[in-house]
Amino acid sequence: MVRYRRCFMVLLLTLSWASPVLAQEPKRGADSAPIALELAEALKAVRFDPKPPKLIRDVHYTTSNERHLRLFRDVAKELGGIQLGVGAEQNYLLAGWSRPELVICMDFDQYITDIHVIYGLLFGEAKTAEELTSWWAAESKEKFAALLEQEVTDPQRRKVLATMHRRDGPSIARHLGRQRANYKKLGLETWLTQPEQFDFVRGLWAQGRVIPVRGDLTGPSTLKDIGAAASRFGLPVRLFYLSNAEYYFEYRDGDFRANIAALPFDDRSVVLHTHPTKHDYMYFHHSGENFRAWATNPKVKWFRAVKRYGEKAGDELLLEIMKVPADVLKPSPPKKKK
Repeated sequence: MVRYRRCFMVLLLTLSWASPVLAQEPKRGADSAPIALELAEALKAVRFDPKPPKLIRDVHYTTSNERHLRLFRDVAKELGGIQLGVGAEQNYLLAGWSRPELVICMDFDQYITDIHVIYGLLFGEAKTAEELTSWWAAESKEKFAALLEQEVTDPQRRKVLATMHRRDGPSIARHLGRQRANYKKLGLETWLTQPEQFDFVRGLWAQGRVIPVRGDLTGPSTLKDIGAAASRFGLPVRLFYLSNAEYYFEYRDGDFRANIAALPFDDRSVVLHTHPTKHDYMYFHHSGENFRAWATNPKVKWFRAVKRYGEKAGDELLLEIMKVPADVLKPSPPKKKK
């Protein structure tokens, strides 16, 4: 792989953590999608939402505990466009299937945004999923420290990333190893088991088409800025993965409704949710416009009111939402004349 970080990763590493503006220089090349690269350039101006006053359970979710994300494979397949998702490695799993032109990894936790920055460094070094996994392991801490010395000019920034790698790297390595073993056992082609998918995700990073941002689904700025930039370049959000974030807020909170209204969906867009149960998660999907109809309806309080209309789509854990509010909500009574 051509070494790309000198013009790209250094800016990301030194500026994305300290500034509300994402600084990132896409590398242009014959294999790049021109519109996606121009949009990536425009996303330098995306404003980060404020950091949350506290984290849920005071935990950084550096790996996913959603054990059946495989259920989204056929829903996500070959969507293209923009993939916008919260969380950590789930974004790479979905990208291997959805083949996006641009991946925006958004989380309200700056720590997770920085985890993606580390992933970007490691994708620049690793040629296989096994190599990338080993880079996270404890025995690679000195090698990773040397990589930081080479790529990160700010000593304080190096210290932060080295501490993150030392503290969370071993658990991430174990998680990726378990995932790879499970997917191989299932015969499932993923970014961890199929070299072609790994190379695709690695190529997205190499071309500057993975964008980590700190953003809050209910926040005032980030999603609106993403929506405005995507609309300006005519590139739709084809996959929007919310994980189980909606479990923790109501649709009337903050700017959530306006944020969803701002996203450019088209007739191929899909939205993915998970919702916790006593022992696992349920997995929901619907079209982008179906989701927008629910999320922006003032009568709909939260996702718990939407998920009840999920219909089984094959696996008992996978449900598709096809009804719209007009199908199930009573119309408001006419206002009485004074």
